[in-house]
Amino acid sequence: MRRSASNPCMRPNTSSRRPSKSVVSHSPGSSRLTSPEPGCIRPNTSSRRPSKSVVSHSPASSRRTSPEPGNDKPQQGEDGLPKRQLQALKTLLKHLVASNRTLPELVEAMLHKVVAVPQPGHLLDQTQAFTKQTIEHVCEVVLRDAGGSIAGSNSLGRFLQEELGHFAVPLDGCKVEDVAEQAWFLVDRAVEVAVLLAPRWDAIIDHASIPEMSDYQRQRWMAPAFSYLVGQVLWRHRAVEALQGQHLTVVENLHWVMSGPATEEDTCMNDQCKSVFRVLSGSKSGNMPLCQWRKVMDLLAMNQELRARVRRTDAVRACYGDVGHSENGLSRKQFNLMLMKTAHLMSVHPVVLFQELASHAETVETEQMSLIEVA
Repeated sequence: MRRSASNPCMRPNTSSRRPSKSVVSHSPGSSRLTSPEPGCIRPNTSSRRPSKSVVSHSPASSRRTSPEPGNDKPQQGEDGLPKRQLQALKTLLKHLVASNRTLPELVEAMLHKVVAVPQPGHLLDQTQAFTKQTIEHVCEVVLRDAGGSIAGSNSLGRFLQEELGHFAVPLDGCKVEDVAEQAWFLVDRAVEVAVLLAPRWDAIIDHASIPEMSDYQRQRWMAPAFSYLVGQVLWRHRAVEALQGQHLTVVENLHWVMSGPATEEDTCMNDQCKSVFRVLSGSKSGNMPLCQWRKVMDLLAMNQELRARVRRTDAVRACYGDVGHSENGLSRKQFNLMLMKTAHLMSVHPVVLFQELASHAETVETEQMSLIEVA
């Protein structure tokens, strides 16, 4: 079908006006939030009275107390990182949509190789973060709601607009089936799918409509959750030419690894990794000599689950040239990139290596102090 002036459904509206706030009515019980999976961002079922379009939660659902006054500022992440990630994600989607002309196909391509954080004792597990059934179901929910609640009135829609600055192109009365294969329509819907999947709702497969969350949840949890998911998506697609240039800094920003759901209880992990790097580099501001990378691999090999894969991995030969090496050794950023690429070579989730390295921080510092005392 060709675009023409007589067929407005073929032309994406790029005007700045806000989309309609018409809300698709929810079926009874469709928006109920169930208990979260272990490590998931937990949906809040606080005592606030829900809006009329949201089914009230069961009395058995868990509750959180209201935040202390002054502590409810939006959680925007590192210097507006989620906003920059969204722009990079849109660029990636525009690249992928050329060969994926349905929403499920586009989302599956977007989430290719995105894996869930493994549970302790199963560090080598490479389970996909979302099953094909889950992806198809969420795509169906988003298509059914196209131009509706997630475009503005729903809490997730408000997150898209207020925190990420994203406004979907209005349908202006067009039927979904008339624009279902248009690139602009698919990109907008794929962004909405990413936002809907980011909180990792428990049993999302049972939700027949867009779930709701409180303002507190949206402000405090959605930005880190979105950044964590999209950060891994961009990293997995880092070789795509469209992500080079202006988006490369965002792709290589690894803040999401340190602030994901797997590390929310381990707030010291980032500082501990910095400590290991500082000790191995020999100073607070210096680079780490490349010869010290062997020490890093030795520390990782102390984990029995990782040992066999560490011994088969030559990260220096495989990654050294990719991280922009210098004669002066590895900077902190290059050090982190080496860890990420080593995780890829070992076929493990990157957070596994960062957590393992962080666990040796105290030992490394103690050994350094002992050497200083002997000297």
